[in-house]
Amino acid sequence: MKRYVFIGVEGNHDQAFVSKVLCSLLGYSKFNGKESDLDSFWRKLVPKYHIDPADFSTFAIIADADKKTPQQVAKSYHDNLIEIFPNFPDNVTNCGSIIYGQPTLGLYILPDNSHQGVLDTLICECGNIAYPEYMERARNYINLFSEEDRKNKGLKWKPFDREKALIATVTSVLEPGKTNQVSISDNNWISLETEQAVPELQNLKNFLRDLLNQTLV
Repeated sequence: MKRYVFIGVEGNHDQAFVSKVLCSLLGYSKFNGKESDLDSFWRKLVPKYHIDPADFSTFAIIADADKKTPQQVAKSYHDNLIEIFPNFPDNVTNCGSIIYGQPTLGLYILPDNSHQGVLDTLICECGNIAYPEYMERARNYINLFSEEDRKNKGLKWKPFDREKALIATVTSVLEPGKTNQVSISDNNWISLETEQAVPELQNLKNFLRDLLNQTLV
């Protein structure tokens, strides 16, 4: 019996990150881009996304907490999705929330279901393990920009832009001219080594494992 899983994320970086976790840590393979190779079910999603939610065996959201608490973000997604998925979680535990059923529903709030932050907060933790020397040099460079520089001299950094700048600085060394998204896919931010050393990454992998095992047994 074929079963279909939809995991929604907030942006290109998040997509690259979740894809790398699925492929590198859980053994899945990446779609090669040829629509002809897709199962007929997924062809309906190219390029539009409005299909019957009853078709899914699993529907999940992975989102950033940003400046809100994870519980506030969870409540917002619950309120917006309740008409489509009445049982969608309205809160998260430290390991995210999964409600098994038909469909199974899941919610994970980055960086760790407990604190404010974004995907880049978690990627920096991975970078400290994968590229400690480069991360230290990047921090020294970023620290040359004072708080006044970041707010009043044309930079106008938003919350958590510092983390994004750190990753971009290391990316420019690892893959000059490439984007953070490409570096997340190509380099060692996500690996068995970083998984073992970063509990937040372990939790995300376990969330995806539990979410997908339920639908693939």
